Amino acid sequence: WINLEAQAVAGFFALLSNHLVTRARPDNQPCNSDLKAEESCDRGEFNSFISGHTVTAAAGAGAICAHHLSMPLYGGGAGDIIACAVSSTVALMVGVSRIVNDRHWATDMLPAWLIGAAAGYVWPRLFHYRSKSAGTPNYVLLPGITPESVSAKLIVWN
Repeated sequence: WINLEAQAVAGFFALLSNHLVTRARPDNQPCNSDLKAEESCDRGEFNSFISGHTVTAAAGAGAICAHHLSMPLYGGGAGDIIACAVSSTVALMVGVSRIVNDRHWATDMLPAWLIGAAAGYVWPRLFHYRSKSAGTPNYVLLPGITPESVSAKLIVWN
């Protein structure tokens, strides 16, 4: 459930950025200058920023790191650190492959990695793996997006 929550948070920000920043993909440039290229043009031409594949890969890697660094799933030590390092490398390579395949600009990647890492690592550490002292209130931020609106609700309880 924590992984699903991290992916939902990452997806929320990816969709939000796609709606707010309408930047064409790099492979869509011939569509602007060559009228004959129109038949093969990508109709999702304004959804480059941020990379959805990269933000979800980074959120997955962040969640793996949050789990392995918060609990000794592989006994602690090297095994858990390696799990975090391998998943982070995969997330990095997903972003690089999106650039190499001309689907995203390099500037689409850094925000995607940062948002994904925050959703996957910081969010679970903040809401699920923090130590609580007596009397400390619980809180959760619930993002929501529909075709008509974007919202966020902060819920606090003892």
